[in-house]
Amino acid sequence: MPVKLIAKVASHHLADSPIFVILFCLVVTSAVLIITIGPMAAQQHKKRKEPLKMWLSLQNVQIGINGISVDADLIVKNNNQKVVTLEEITLYFTENNEIHALEVSVYGATLPSELKPYQELDLGLNGLADRPLMEGIEAEAWVICNIEGQAIESRHTLFTM
Repeated sequence: MPVKLIAKVASHHLADSPIFVILFCLVVTSAVLIITIGPMAAQQHKKRKEPLKMWLSLQNVQIGINGISVDADLIVKNNNQKVVTLEEITLYFTENNEIHALEVSVYGATLPSELKPYQELDLGLNGLADRPLMEGIEAEAWVICNIEGQAIESRHTLFTM
């Protein structure tokens, strides 16, 4: 049956017209593109990372007696059903209108650190500012954790310097 249909179309007087040839080429090209690009697009969709479900709680932010060291406690909880890796922690805080970013030493775990599903880590953080900080002003602090290549930010917490 399909052979007879093809033979009929090929013997039709419109089959020799340039418009028919152009339309036929467009249809064949479109079909080939759909067949080759469709599976690649579906595979790209599967590779897209879902956002991680993490709980970060920054607490007890304090400036040391020397005015340079900054100490804080951080609770990190993995609310995912898979193991994730905590790779890096950066502590941020404001001083007037200036934002400081500190690389911190971590106590309670060694980075990078794996967190099992629903595991909670209680960490101590210590960082050094590049100069003495002002005393007695209200400031806010937060952390950004690099987990599985995603930057996850904690809520901002207020403290007195």
